[in-house]
Amino acid sequence: MQKEITQRGASMPQVFNPNEVWQVSTGKDKFILNGSQAQLVKNASIAGQRGLIFFDGFAISLAHIVSMNRTKSVDDISQRQKTIEKVDEMKKILNV
Repeated sequence: MQKEITQRGASMPQVFNPNEVWQVSTGKDKFILNGSQAQLVKNASIAGQRGLIFFDGFAISLAHIVSMNRTKSVDDISQRQKTIEKVDEMKKILNV
């Protein structure tokens, strides 16, 4: 029987933002997922499922996942949007 794991501090989100970008590593292979796809992987893993989870054009073996990392967070996306808005504002001022 598996021991209960406890952790203090930040952990993986309960609900993933669909706009985030996640990287799943299975040994030498790496897969890029959006937040919705990462949520599916997490839910399947928590449910104890083994086998493949299929996406458009590829499948990931749940039993072979080594790590799962967020590569673009909501904060990154928010900051990018603010920068785009500032550039658009400057273009209007400069009549570009």
